[in-house]
Amino acid sequence: MAGIEAIVAAIAQEADESALHIVADAEDAAQKTLDAAHASAKGELEAERARLADDAELARRRTKSKCDMIVGQRRLANKQALVQSVLERAKDELRSLEPDAYFPMLLQLVGRYATSGTGTLLLSAADEARMPPDFEERANALVRERGGSLKVEGVDEDLGGGFILRYGLVDVSCTLDALFAERADELRDRVAQLLFQE
Repeated sequence: MAGIEAIVAAIAQEADESALHIVADAEDAAQKTLDAAHASAKGELEAERARLADDAELARRRTKSKCDMIVGQRRLANKQALVQSVLERAKDELRSLEPDAYFPMLLQLVGRYATSGTGTLLLSAADEARMPPDFEERANALVRERGGSLKVEGVDEDLGGGFILRYGLVDVSCTLDALFAERADELRDRVAQLLFQE
C-alpha cells in the first residue's frame, strides 16, 4: 500500500503543480485582459477628453464670435445714432439761422428747385413773419430767367424750415426735412467720415 500512497501523493503533487500553473496562467490572462481593458479605457478617456476639449474650443470660438458680432452691432448702432444726432443738430442750426443768413439760403434753394410757370412759395407763418421785405422780389428775379413767377404765402403748419413750391396740383418740398432725406445717404457718409475718420 505504500506504493499506492506514493502514487497518490505523486498524483496529488502533480495536480497541485498543474493547478498552480493553471491559476498562474489564468492570473496572467486576467492581468493581460485587465491591462488591455485599462489601456482601451485610457485611450477612450483621452479621446473623450480631446473631443470635449475640441467641443469646448468650438463653443468658446462661437461665443466669442457672437460677442464680437453683438459688440459690432452696438458700435454701429451708436455710430448711426451719433450721425443722426449730428444731422438733426445741423437742421436745428439751419432753422435757427438769423434772417440775413437763412433767407439767402432759401433763395439758393429757389434757384435750384423752381421751374417755369406761375407758382406759390409756401413759408411757415413764423418764417413769413421774419421774411425780409424784398424776399419775394429776389425770388422772382431768380425764376423770371426761366419764364416763371412766384407768390409768397404763409401757411399755419410748421414746415420745419425751408418751403414748399406749389405749381397747381404739384408740390415740390424744399423743407429741410425733405432736403436732408433726399441726400440722407450722402450726408450720413460725410458726417461719419468727419466723426470717425476710419
